[in-house]
Amino acid sequence: MTSPRLFAFGPYRLDIPERQLLREGQPVPLPPKLFDLLTTLVQQPGHLIAKEDLLDAVWGDVAVEEGSLTRAVSSLRQLLGRRQ
Repeated sequence: MTSPRLFAFGPYRLDIPERQLLREGQPVPLPPKLFDLLTTLVQQPGHLIAKEDLLDAVWGDVAVEEGSLTRAVSSLRQLLGRRQ
């Protein structure tokens, strides 16, 4: 069984193979780390994801501070909450 490759939520569509986020059909600029974070979150709806798992999914073996994750989540919330 393969994972979904396209996710829809609200006015958004996340196209994983194309690494693109669309809002009502229009591309939304999304830095690579935010794309990886969003992808990780949408692939596990309704589940809590451990902080360590998010850090690993987004930054891999690179050592980053917990604040990096906090800032990324905050940026993602702002971006998704923005009305155009």
